[in-house]
Amino acid sequence: MAGSVDDAEPARPPLDGVVVVDFTHVLSGPFCTMILGDLGADVVKVEKPDGDETRRSAFRQNDYSIQFGLINRNKRSITIDLATEAGRDVARRLVSRADVVVENFRPGTMEKLGLGHPALQEINPGLVYCSITGFGASGASSGRGGFDIVAQGESGLMSITGTREGELVKIGVPVCDLTAAANAAIAICAALYRRQITGQGERIDVALLDSGMSLLVWEAAQLWSLGTVPGPLGTGHRNRTPYQAFDAADGRFIVGAGNEATWQALCRAIGREELAADPRFVDNRQRMRHEDELVAELAEIFVQDDVDHWLAVLTAAGCPCGRIADVAQAFDSAQARERSMTLTMEHPNGGDMKGIGFPYKLSEAPARVRHGPPHLGEHTDQLLREIGGYTDAQVDAMRDAGVVR
Repeated sequence: MAGSVDDAEPARPPLDGVVVVDFTHVLSGPFCTMILGDLGADVVKVEKPDGDETRRSAFRQNDYSIQFGLINRNKRSITIDLATEAGRDVARRLVSRADVVVENFRPGTMEKLGLGHPALQEINPGLVYCSITGFGASGASSGRGGFDIVAQGESGLMSITGTREGELVKIGVPVCDLTAAANAAIAICAALYRRQITGQGERIDVALLDSGMSLLVWEAAQLWSLGTVPGPLGTGHRNRTPYQAFDAADGRFIVGAGNEATWQALCRAIGREELAADPRFVDNRQRMRHEDELVAELAEIFVQDDVDHWLAVLTAAGCPCGRIADVAQAFDSAQARERSMTLTMEHPNGGDMKGIGFPYKLSEAPARVRHGPPHLGEHTDQLLREIGGYTDAQVDAMRDAGVVR
């Protein structure tokens, strides 16, 4: 199965040879380092003695956290007590031989541990050091802790998400966490490329708040051109119509007539070519001015037949459309199966577990699962010897002292 662990000899992955020391926990940081691991980096997940919080998630399979497993594949786990000076010495030694460090603690935490960027750059001048925080390393709010829901609220995203009647809701996924993770991975890859040319390391500062605000493309356009503050639109679009959900006789579906060609196709498909010539709807500007009238016209038509009928006729006419799938239907769709958006990987306690497939498809060196998510501290001894350069006796002594677990 594409995307599964298999025995075929793979092409050398894009980030093969890159060593990432991963001090992250929960979601934004682990999602970033999973991306790097999927693309071939050797990700060393440094965990505290009781492990990443998501290991204790209620969503479990065979006594293992599914939540942890979905964002920590392609990593090796080492357990270090960073509260001890000896533990911090182990961390520094790992970093001295690494290419990248990623952390997502509150600003100042790594500095208090003696593991901030200036200290680690001193021992590894070419290091790419990335911090993911709620509000960034500068500004009046920099010291605040930041969770996704707070970032959604303060970024403006929540103010535009909800019904036209004004009931605001959180976006269903932790979009600021996940966007920050992707932004961090992009910046890390860019910094690694630059380092190949200049030999210089980099300090990367990614904030959940900034990442949420970076998504406000149409909303910023409205604010800065019209001077009006955007609000929620339900399923509608800020500057295109018809581009929303409609009721059919047996459910709801999406129509995306986002340009003149697809608007013309829609009118032909529903047998109402005269709407395309109607002065109220002749172009998108007029349609936006008369949006309520247009939506009412279309709603009266669409409710007369079922979802499958409309999807068939609109697709045949060349008008983008789609059903509103729940999560189970989305993963079970033919398109998702053919695109390998569900993969299998080895369950740490035996058997297989499911994972979400790779959203990027590389032709020559595709992302792949080299190994499933680890047990807490599973690779401690291996990593201490392989990357840290410690002897067996030194490893035993550190374990006896409680420095590593």
